[in-house]
Amino acid sequence: MAPSFHAMECSGVSLSSCVCRISVVGWFRAILPKSALIVEEEAWNAYPYTKTIYRCPFIEKFVLEIETVYHDDDGSQENVFNLSSTDLTSRTVGM
Repeated sequence: MAPSFHAMECSGVSLSSCVCRISVVGWFRAILPKSALIVEEEAWNAYPYTKTIYRCPFIEKFVLEIETVYHDDDGSQENVFNLSSTDLTSRTVGM
């Protein structure tokens, strides 16, 4: 697993919010509270590790965390996070 971000020196932290009014159908947007259309993003850059978290305040349990490790190769490493064999078999890799 990647080192804890709290233990690393971050070169950048960003916090941002996005209101997704345009991409939601008008009638659906009319029945939703405004907080349902907000997505919050937190991002940490501690190169070669980065972590990004997306949240929707309206749906408290919705959290999407993305951890990225950069290596000086062609992306052929199989286990950059040193996951256990159980975790390796259950992961989904997108390219």
